Amino acid sequence: MDELKPSISTGVFGELSPEEEIRRLAKIGWRYLEINFSAGRFGKCEPYKIKKLCEDLGVSVLQIHGTNPGLARESGEERKKFMDQAKTSLLWAGELGAKWVVLHPSNRKAGSRTPDAFEDVKKRNFEGFRELLETARSAGVGIAVENLPPMLHDSEEGERLFGTEP
Repeated sequence: MDELKPSISTGVFGELSPEEEIRRLAKIGWRYLEINFSAGRFGKCEPYKIKKLCEDLGVSVLQIHGTNPGLARESGEERKKFMDQAKTSLLWAGELGAKWVVLHPSNRKAGSRTPDAFEDVKKRNFEGFRELLETARSAGVGIAVENLPPMLHDSEEGERLFGTEP
């Protein structure tokens, strides 16, 4: 088993540029990072510049947290946008030497909570992850699926849903 490597996700200093945030995290002692694409800031950077900065600071990127969700979007345009972002995060992970990209499945279908809607969302999620496998393989990274709820839901401000599904 690999040793435990405490890490922190970027985004804790959202008011800073990605480069400034990495510098600050390194300065306060963090050596392992998760680059978080969810806020949209890192997609505007160049991965080779982030890699060089991390190397210069003695910081390693363990994983990327991709943009979420979107795998099961019914709109072809929205789904394509998400898939392009997900593929970019996979390629970034490979360039930065990260082993994993965390992605969330879609968890709802336009407010519909019927069993048929749930099955449709699961099917679309599966198809989306399958489509991402080729990019993940070529980048040499794995996909970690996070936040897989046992039912469809529409989250409300401050609401948390916990569950497991084998």
